Amino acid sequence: YTHVRDTPLLALLQAQPYCYSAEMLTCRDCGNASSLQKRQAEALRLFLKGVDSGPAECALRQIGGLEELQGNQVMTVRFLSQAYRFFGGEYYVERRALALQGLGKGGWGLEELDRIAARKPQDAEVRTYRGWVLEAQHRYDEAQQAFAAAHVADPHNWDATRSLFNAYSEELHQPEKAREVMEEMRRVAPDDPRIWLLEAASHKKGEEAQCRDALKKFLELTAGKPAGVAPWEIDRVRRRVAELDKLLGT
Repeated sequence: YTHVRDTPLLALLQAQPYCYSAEMLTCRDCGNASSLQKRQAEALRLFLKGVDSGPAECALRQIGGLEELQGNQVMTVRFLSQAYRFFGGEYYVERRALALQGLGKGGWGLEELDRIAARKPQDAEVRTYRGWVLEAQHRYDEAQQAFAAAHVADPHNWDATRSLFNAYSEELHQPEKAREVMEEMRRVAPDDPRIWLLEAASHKKGEEAQCRDALKKFLELTAGKPAGVAPWEIDRVRRRVAELDKLLGT
C-alpha cells in the first residue's frame, strides 16, 4: 500500500478539487460582475492550496495572473517563473515581463522579450507585450513601433490592433493615424464588431452621442455573443452605454 502523499504524481491529483472550485470562482462570465474581485481573492487562496502538494499545472498556471490582479508583483514574478520552469511556454515569460516592469525591472523583461522576438520574427504576441512594457516606461514612440510590428505580423490580432490605435490616439496624439488603423481593420475584418469599440474611442469630449451610438452598434452586433468577444466585455459596454444615456438625458 502506498499513501498518495508518498507518490509525487498522485499527490498532484490532490490539487484538482481546489482547481475546479477556483476556476468556477474566476469565471468572468459567471455570477455577478460586482463580486468578481472578492471571488478572485478566494480563488487565489484555493489555487495556493492546490500547490501545497507540488507544482500542479492546473493551479500554477493561474496563480501568477491572480497575484497580478491583487497588485502583488513580487509574487506574480515568482509564480510565473515557477510555471515557466515546470511547464515552459513563452506566455509566462511575456506576462512576467510586465510584472518585472511593475517592479522597476522592465529592462530585464525587455531582454527576455527580445530573445523570443529574435527567435520568432512573425510573433505578434511577444511584440505586443514588448510594446506594453515600453508604454509603461513612457517610451511611446518605441511602443508604437512595437505595436506596429505586431500588427504587421498579424493584422487580425486584436491586442496589437487596439494597442496601436490607442498609441496613436492617446499617447502620440495622431488621430488621423489612429483612424487609418481603424479603417484597415474594417478592410481586414469587416465583420468584427470590435471595430465599433475603436469607433467609439475615436470620439472625444463633446462627442458623447457619437460614442454612445458606436457602442450601441457594437451591442447590436454582439447580441448573439459571437466568437472572440467575451460576455464580460459586452457587459462592460452595456454599463458604459447606460452611463452615457444618463449623461445625455436619454
